[in-house]
Amino acid sequence: MKIFFRLLALLKPQLPLMLLGALLSVITVLANISLLAISGWFITLMAIAGTTGITVNYFTPAAIIRFLAIVRTASRYGERLVTHNATFLLLSEIRVNMFATLSKLNNVDLAMSRSADLVNRLQNDVDVLDKFYLNILLPMLVALLSVPIIMVFMAAYNANVALICFTGILLIGVVLPALLSIKLNKNSHKETQLSAQLRAELSDTLTGLRELSIYQAGDDQISKCNKLNQQYNQQLYNRHKALANSDGLSLLVVQLAMLGAIVTIVPLVYTGAMVNVELAMLSLFVLASFESVLLLPNAFIELPNVLKACLLYTSDA
Repeated sequence: MKIFFRLLALLKPQLPLMLLGALLSVITVLANISLLAISGWFITLMAIAGTTGITVNYFTPAAIIRFLAIVRTASRYGERLVTHNATFLLLSEIRVNMFATLSKLNNVDLAMSRSADLVNRLQNDVDVLDKFYLNILLPMLVALLSVPIIMVFMAAYNANVALICFTGILLIGVVLPALLSIKLNKNSHKETQLSAQLRAELSDTLTGLRELSIYQAGDDQISKCNKLNQQYNQQLYNRHKALANSDGLSLLVVQLAMLGAIVTIVPLVYTGAMVNVELAMLSLFVLASFESVLLLPNAFIELPNVLKACLLYTSDA
């Protein structure tokens, strides 16, 4: 947790831009959910009007749909522009601070550090930090801001459907990320460590290629690099496998939640307690509402690696 707050301190210079990006992202999510729900309601209403011959006002919902489409497009473009600009500015500050720290080191300190390790810090660890805002902090902020709004509107129509949806959101946004974080946190340091070791060994191999040829030690060195490469690839495989599993489980929860909402609404429509067009609207509302938390499992998969990189950055720089 201490490292997490260190990362938040690094974001302070770009905090206004990042908060603006989070607000635009929330607007995009809410506009997309509203667009899908109202579109489902409108299409169903038009189908009923076509089969029964009733007269309906299609100008107002059509105008709302166009408005939401424009808002979604504009807010998404603005969010990409603002968040990526803030991330690039943050990375520039981190790199400047890194070079400023290195410039203060004397020759003895630099001699005690391997050049490949310093390059790894500049390339790998610093680049990992750009994921903290876009892939970790931003999805958390979007979920915290948008989920309460979604639940309020859904509960206004039907509390049982809202409960089903909220249960699915908790599973995807809290339970699954917590399990992934516990599982991957144990091995996150290995990926960072193996990456640094592999870069160092490859650099030593290229630098000492003449000596390795003279002493006929090239095969042993290449074998060592291959072993490190296999271990590093295994760590990457484990992380991507966890991401694929989380995507599959998230999709399963979304489909089950939508099915549960349909099963809950159908008897209400049959008894007349709910209008038939609201079946499509609420079903699509439930389906689209999970957009607010679908990125959280990925965020918690990336979080351990970012925290390890931040620990190395703050300890060495």
